[in-house]
Order: sequence, then structure tokens, then C-alpha cells
Amino acid sequence: MHYSLIRWKTFMTIVSITAITTTFVSSFSTTATVRKSNPTRWNQHLTFLSPHSNTNTNLFSSSSGEEEEDVSNNSPTEEESVKVKGVTLKMAFDSNPTQWSVSDLVAPPERFTSPTSLDLVHRLRRESDAVLVGVNTVLRDDCTLTVRRVPPLEGGKQPVRVVIDPHLKVFTREKYGGGKFSLLKDGYHTIIYHSLSRERVKQVDWQGVDWNHVTIVNPTHEYKSNNPSSSSALSPNMILENLSIEFDINHVMVEGGPYTAKQFLQSSVVNRAILIRAPIEFVHPEVSGIDADVMSDAGLKLIGTNSDTGDDENDDTVEYWCIEEEEWPTDELNDWP
Repeated sequence: MHYSLIRWKTFMTIVSITAITTTFVSSFSTTATVRKSNPTRWNQHLTFLSPHSNTNTNLFSSSSGEEEEDVSNNSPTEEESVKVKGVTLKMAFDSNPTQWSVSDLVAPPERFTSPTSLDLVHRLRRESDAVLVGVNTVLRDDCTLTVRRVPPLEGGKQPVRVVIDPHLKVFTREKYGGGKFSLLKDGYHTIIYHSLSRERVKQVDWQGVDWNHVTIVNPTHEYKSNNPSSSSALSPNMILENLSIEFDINHVMVEGGPYTAKQFLQSSVVNRAILIRAPIEFVHPEVSGIDADVMSDAGLKLIGTNSDTGDDENDDTVEYWCIEEEEWPTDELNDWP
């Protein structure tokens, strides 16, 4: 009898555990299904989120995807970051001292700076919470804006990509091939700022977008209500305020193109700038509209220069600019980024 009672108790314990496990799995599956079927929505800040978006998602988490050029995954070393806030502008120009050109209007787009300068750009991306570009840069280059040429920070963190796209051209298939761009589907986080109405947004073709990692935001109405004298158009101040308040992004790298860079300069929101000058001169130059006067009007002053190896004739020259009220993040210009 005693042995049979023990066997009976053991059997009932196993049945109870099985029932609890089944209930938990069923509950988890139901929760996941409900979360997945939530409709698209606008939150109080007019942020359009995907059906699969999670407002608590860590924007700086690393992706499970891999890129062919990503050398950071092969490096065992993780770098420490220097804490920097504000806006850092990076631009590359040819050697023309008066036109400050960014490309050749006839030749196909291609890199024209040295590998050492490219490494510097990737270090700056690594030191930034977000990398910001205008929509034309995405349409022209299909850029990823990720850190690939240098070791990552702790945890393999990638910067959030920010695109200023007032009319959501990156999703317009008929004219721009929308939906195909890498930063919409590569598994890293992208925020796209636009100024379309809700009705226009509903008409956009979202096919092929990785909504787990893409967020579109229209901050114009809220910013206008808080700043009645401001324009309702997208502005650098509006975007930076939204990035800070809604996404806790406090150091933004502005990587182009020239129109976007000039907008940020003319809004006097750039804290520092790294300008790279390559030892070439474009035959059919695309003039940036940026020059020493624009930099000065933005409150920036040239505080130093550097070249790849010291051979000024054959190397890129790096210029370091900073607003007068601040100092460079490190004592030596070469130490940051």
C-alpha cells in the first residue's frame, strides 16, 4: 500500500507539472499572437509604428544579420566611448578652396577619400547615438550608415540611422524604387522623419519594410503647438528635440548630403565639424553651398588640421572645427573620434 501511494503521488505531481507547463505555453502563444495582430497606430507624439513595433525596444541593440563588409565581427576588441553630446557634422570635399564640392555631376557616385579617412568616419559613427542623412543620400547611395571598418563598442552597438524624408520617398516604388533600400530591411534601427498628413501616410506602400526596426515620425504638429512662432516644416531643431525626448538620442552625427548639412549649419545647432579634403578636383563639380563664411556664421572656427601621413600633397587633409563655447572632446584632436 505504501509503495502504491508513493507511485500515485508521483504520477499526480507529473500530471500537475505538465498541466502548468501547457497553460504557460498556451498563454505565451496567445500573448504573442495578440501582440503581432495589433493594428498600426499613431501615438500621442504622432509617431507611426508598425504592427510589430515595441515601444520599449532598445534602439541600440545589435542585429543578428551580418554584412559582407562588417569587419567589426572579426575583431575581439571592443572600444570604450568618449561621452559626447550635441551635433557633429562630417563632410568630404575636393581640394578646390573656393567651391567646396562634394561630387562630380557627370561621374557615377563613388568614394574619393582615403581608407584612413573612411576609418575615421566609421569611428565617428561608433561614437554617435545616431547617424543622420537627408533622403537624397539614401536614394543615391543606398547607404547602410553602420559601423563596419573599426571594432564596435561594448555589446556590438550600432548607431540609430535617421533619415529626413518629408514626403517618404524611400517608400515610393514607382519613381524611387522605394522599399528596397538596405536601411529599411537590414535588421538595424532606422527612424524616418516626414511631414505628410495621416491620410497621405495611409496611401504609402509599406511592402518589404522590416517594421520591427523601422519607425516613421511626424513631429511637426507637436513642435508647432509648443513653438507657435515656428514653421510647420521639418527643421533641425524640431528633429533634434524629438530625438532627445522620445528616443534618448543626445549625440547626432550629420553625415550629409550638402543640403542637409547646410540646413543644420544655418540653424546654428552644430557643435563641431570634421571636414575631409581629398587631393582631387572634380571636373564637373557639385558645389555644396558650404564655405568658410557659412561655417563662421554657424559659430564654428577652425581649430586644427591633420593629414593621413604628413604628406600634404597626396593625403586627405582633415579639418577640425568647433564652436567657441566648447572644446574638442579630447586634448589631442587625433584622439577623437
